[in-house]
Amino acid sequence: MAAPTISATQHSAIQQANQEFLAYATDKFAPVQLGTIPSGSSGGSVQTGGVTFNPGEPPPSARWADELQIYVSLPYTITVPSGATALVSSLAPWCALINRLSIAGSPPWDNTSLVPFWLDSLVRKWYYAPENAGPAAAVAQQDTGPFAYSFGNASVYPGASLAAGTYSGTLKFTARIILQRRLGTTFGMIPLGQANDRPLLQLYLSSLVGPFPEQNLIQDPANAGVTASLTADGNVTLVWRSKGLDQLPNGIQPAMPTVGLGLEVDYYQQSVQNAGQYVMDRLKSAMLYQYTYDILVNAQKTIEADYFAVDLTGETQNARVEFDATQGNFQCYYTNVHDRYLRLLPSGVYVYDMVGGEIPFLPTETPYIGTMASDEGYANLFGIAYTPAAQTVVRFPAGTSMSGAYVAHYRFGYVEVPY
Repeated sequence: MAAPTISATQHSAIQQANQEFLAYATDKFAPVQLGTIPSGSSGGSVQTGGVTFNPGEPPPSARWADELQIYVSLPYTITVPSGATALVSSLAPWCALINRLSIAGSPPWDNTSLVPFWLDSLVRKWYYAPENAGPAAAVAQQDTGPFAYSFGNASVYPGASLAAGTYSGTLKFTARIILQRRLGTTFGMIPLGQANDRPLLQLYLSSLVGPFPEQNLIQDPANAGVTASLTADGNVTLVWRSKGLDQLPNGIQPAMPTVGLGLEVDYYQQSVQNAGQYVMDRLKSAMLYQYTYDILVNAQKTIEADYFAVDLTGETQNARVEFDATQGNFQCYYTNVHDRYLRLLPSGVYVYDMVGGEIPFLPTETPYIGTMASDEGYANLFGIAYTPAAQTVVRFPAGTSMSGAYVAHYRFGYVEVPY
């Protein structure tokens, strides 16, 4: 994607106008779309598990979406054949749905499960749980309040092992896609009233049984014929939280905002053959990077690393951060995560936060200190260092018995948008 074409001076003027709009804009939890997934679906594609929404797209309005809230109810049955064992993904239930947001017919990200958006919402909250003493203690129920997920079956939960038998229930959970990337700016927001930029969120049920815990609800490591499907229509409610102007003081008429930079999400898998090897991933997309999430998977289960680093030049001696079990400081990664977010992330998930955290009530005091760009245009726009060789590095512990191992990479950042 091309680098931004606006100058730093133009950007400053736009930002000032946007801040005036945000000062008077009010939040509204609308529009709302109600959707269904057909009974009997096992997922896997838009054709076999797509969510049919009514209305099909959000009605036009003079408002700007800053967040999507998704409420899901899926009646299900899981059948595990005699002598077999199935696994429930440790990243459940957010791995059950795949999404793609299209604007003007051009998707800003590929088909992606709701897992990275769940992680993205977690690192934007403060939470204190003193019982969380290590990486395996992170509990996915944190921060959900009255909307805690439920499988409707005591035997089915994230990371559970299911023996032969049939398991039925109703899976209920919520998810958030945060569009407004920073408080005090319009970056990432989406106009709901422009005819040429109509947003369309496409959702479908992922293959309920599959080998990828970040994309499939159930794993069948022995390929024993485990099956899962919906026993009745699934229900999905999509709420576009939006900002707009209603009653204004006399003489005040803020200009309509200009976004300029929208959300980009990259997702891909990188296979790994050998334990103990460094797995490097170059941050090479033309965008302004905000967050990276790396999920290590082996034998269809998430697994903890023993090394995590981000280096700027492609050489580990220039690492911005480096946590290495062989050097005795890997546990500092978990300490750092807990200090920053006051909580831990699920086992096997490694985040690099280039935003530097966000102080909700003092957004102007949270600068873009760590943001990185492998594209020179984006780097110049924000006055940050140009780092075309920057990469994340992880390592599976030596001695691990490798079976279909890979790293799932998710990258969040800004790209130029035409609105």
